[in-house]
Amino acid sequence: MSRGPGKIEREIAALIGRTKAGSQPVHLSSEAVALYAIAPVGSPWGWKPNRTQRASACRAMRSFVRKHQQYALTGGKGRGDLVLYEPDDRLGALWVRRAADSSRLTRRGASSTTEG
Repeated sequence: MSRGPGKIEREIAALIGRTKAGSQPVHLSSEAVALYAIAPVGSPWGWKPNRTQRASACRAMRSFVRKHQQYALTGGKGRGDLVLYEPDDRLGALWVRRAADSSRLTRRGASSTTEG
């Protein structure tokens, strides 16, 4: 017995609507979702979501993708952000793929320089 989409899922839908209204490709990171959906009213500049808040944003993103199958998720392994995107949009899918590759290369490069 479902009670409908939760607060964070509704915010994800609103963020997607705003992105599409500006005719930009859809790509939302879990940190961006947490910042927009969970940030307390009147939060100070530079406020960051804690670990449990980021986890609830990831959970809501997974639930959203199960319900709206025109979207997909990538990333989310280790410290990397989970990213929601629209695979049918070639530009958005390319952007997400390139961003994931560059972050993976950056993490590998940073760990190899500290070991040597």
